[in-house]
Amino acid sequence: MISLFNHLIAGWQLNLFLGATGGEDYGFPTSHFWNGAPFQNGERALFPDSFRKYMVRSNLGLIAMITLLVVASIHYSSARIACLYVLPYVVINIWLTIYTWLQHTDCDIPHFSNETWYWAKGALQTVDRPYGPVLNFLHHGIGSTHLCHHVNSAIPYYNAWRSTAILRQSFPDLVRYDATPIH
Repeated sequence: MISLFNHLIAGWQLNLFLGATGGEDYGFPTSHFWNGAPFQNGERALFPDSFRKYMVRSNLGLIAMITLLVVASIHYSSARIACLYVLPYVVINIWLTIYTWLQHTDCDIPHFSNETWYWAKGALQTVDRPYGPVLNFLHHGIGSTHLCHHVNSAIPYYNAWRSTAILRQSFPDLVRYDATPIH
């Protein structure tokens, strides 16, 4: 239960605030909210300095939203805001975390050091998983066609099925597919 809580509830926020899974290039901690001290401890910066103005704008938007939620909680009630905003946020966070976790985690996917990793090798370390016809339709097949997204993220979703079929036909040993039901 602790592991599930850490992964599904707190993990994404910890990664954003502290870069808990940032790897050896970026060091620890790193932050998606600020790319300067004290969060620049690795060999490379997580974001180039030119992103700083966008990070500041994004942070101002987050502060405005948090302020709005606090004001709404005072005006309407904390319980109402929890039901209308916090609980749906948690459900979506859990769903996206599970989705991403299942696409990028498998017993056959190795972890590479800086010396053994390169972009093409890293791009191929994902698993296509079916999520059933309804979710595949609603999510434009991103779970079942995820490898082609890694190979070329510019492929539009409506061509992902065809691109995946071509990848599977051309490189059957490189495309991982696991039909195990997600539950």
